[in-house]
Amino acid sequence: MAATSTSKMSSVALVVAVIIGCALKSQTLFHHLANYYHPLIGLAPFVTPEDKYGFKLNQVQSVDLRGQVALVTGANSGIGFELSKMLASQGAYVTMACRNPQRCFSAADRIRKEVPSASVSPLILDLSSLSKTNRAARTFLQNNERLDILFLNAG
Repeated sequence: MAATSTSKMSSVALVVAVIIGCALKSQTLFHHLANYYHPLIGLAPFVTPEDKYGFKLNQVQSVDLRGQVALVTGANSGIGFELSKMLASQGAYVTMACRNPQRCFSAADRIRKEVPSASVSPLILDLSSLSKTNRAARTFLQNNERLDILFLNAG
């Protein structure tokens, strides 16, 4: 019983220390928590401490991704489309996951025209249905041995 009480006290002390630290350093709570709970690092820029995993776009664009397998959700337009195009231009094999089949195939064709060396494939992924999501996951696994890069951009 004493060990449980001590554990709760240390957890409370950690939370209080994090809140005080945030106030003193003018950081968001999530930003500061990443210093103590490392699995949060890299989930989003606002969670990542400034000195950890900080990349600028020009640094990312110079990385050779040949042989890497990427999956990008929401890839038929906007950030997802541009990200898919950038990954493909750097040599990654990109699976473009989209809800609308026509838009998905059209986006993949546009990337192939803009980046002739691109290796992209459309994947129909409707996240509003668990059975359709499961079907898309099985399709991805049938076509790929592994997944190296995942961008969850849908929604």
